Amino acid sequence: MKKIIFIAAISALLIFSCTDLKEIYPTQITEEQKNTLPANVVSQSLLNAVYEQFLLDYPNVAVHMCSLEAAGDQFYQRGGGDVNVFAMARHEYTATLGSSYIGLSWDSYNAMIFKTLSVLTSNPNPRQKAEARFLRAFFVFQLADMFNQVPLREPGEDLNKPAKVLKINQAIDFLVSELNAIIPDLPEKTAVTNANVANKDAARVLLMKLYLNKGAFLNRTTSPTFAGDDMAQVISIGQQLIGSGTYSLMDNYYDNFSRDNDTKSKEMIFSVDGRRVTGGDVSRRWRGVLHANSVPTAGNTWVAPGSILDLFDPNDVRLSYDYPGFTDKYGTKVGLLIGQQYGRNATTGAIEALKNGAGQNLIFTRNLIAPASIAASPEFAGVRPIKWVPDMKDDGTNADNRPCNNDLPIFRYADVMLMTAEALLRTGQTNSALLLVNQLRVKRKASALTSLTLNNLIDERGRELYWEGWRRNDLIRFGKFNLPNELRPWTSDAKYRIYPIAPTQLSANPNLVQNFGY
Repeated sequence: MKKIIFIAAISALLIFSCTDLKEIYPTQITEEQKNTLPANVVSQSLLNAVYEQFLLDYPNVAVHMCSLEAAGDQFYQRGGGDVNVFAMARHEYTATLGSSYIGLSWDSYNAMIFKTLSVLTSNPNPRQKAEARFLRAFFVFQLADMFNQVPLREPGEDLNKPAKVLKINQAIDFLVSELNAIIPDLPEKTAVTNANVANKDAARVLLMKLYLNKGAFLNRTTSPTFAGDDMAQVISIGQQLIGSGTYSLMDNYYDNFSRDNDTKSKEMIFSVDGRRVTGGDVSRRWRGVLHANSVPTAGNTWVAPGSILDLFDPNDVRLSYDYPGFTDKYGTKVGLLIGQQYGRNATTGAIEALKNGAGQNLIFTRNLIAPASIAASPEFAGVRPIKWVPDMKDDGTNADNRPCNNDLPIFRYADVMLMTAEALLRTGQTNSALLLVNQLRVKRKASALTSLTLNNLIDERGRELYWEGWRRNDLIRFGKFNLPNELRPWTSDAKYRIYPIAPTQLSANPNLVQNFGY
């Protein structure tokens, strides 16, 4: 056993300087290793454990899609499904739901923050320390966005005492200071072999997100504000990234979401490596969407309301596209699936019209049925977003028996362009903002806009970034989160802009205070 541990340790020592998560690193270490291995090897192993937990949790539908998308207007679970998804879609969640999907997000991000402490107390080198601090900052941002307060411990604190809790203004100050402090020690994006590793540009994009949302975070019950200094920061960082020459918009939009998007996409700034995950991987983005008779077969659960279709020009590839090497072989398009569906006959190999469970033509409809009776929605109800091109096995069958190769984008170059355009628009620089948005639209085969407003800018974000985890955040910032929509035909209370804290968490940490309205 000691020999195996020694070999693993030496392997880690030889490769730790190239922090590529597609390499095999030890992520568990013994007390003996802590005492005998070089500090940088111990720190790298502990850092990899944080990355591994991130890769397991973030692609999970319950942690990512439900908490970050279901409360918006582009994601739902047909046929009733989980009561928590229903409650989030209709803005009816309460503190008692804190132990379900909402609670899973709370527990996940807090657990990953706690894991970063092991790295920060292990005598890491400057880069290892900076990577751990970036990951911690990302988790703090998510908690601040969703819950308005963040439990946070510093290295060396007494673990027997409750963690201090940052209020939202304190969390913002912490993030600004932390991200600016670590950028010098993070690697350049061009120096890492893939976007799964924390890098300087990822920290810069997180700063953009923070400055852009700052006025929404600080004004939860009123209209968001957009201070000139904050917008100037967004513009400055965005123009730095745009002018760097490191990134470019893809000619094929779906190459950002294909099985080889880690090497093919020129838009990826920070992402989750799908192939590292078993069970909750990125394949849920199609396994939970397609019908059981589709190719590939799937669970027929996740849908988008029909109103999403109204955002798109007919020629926009983000609406519908025949992806080479997939659609021609299996019959299934990518984009937003509506109408008659097609698939490959498993016996003859021919592409033919698919049937539903009753033997009738499988025709997806835009309507989910009235919200009051959505639990009774039929198997064909709802638009089916297939944004991630399904990763089929080499023999053409479904990929249910292994993790898929598709990576999950977290920060993408197109988002940088849209955030920069938004800050420009909010500071009266409309022509510059319109130019950026039309550069994006031309690549997506959509007609150029003749003018730019906040209304058509949030629509552009909805077209470009649907199901990538930013819709709830965007709707709140644009003042549209509480307005009636297809699933909730009433104006909801402002309290739903943040989630409740579970009663069990309130009992465990007296420094937490239940969010307003719950």
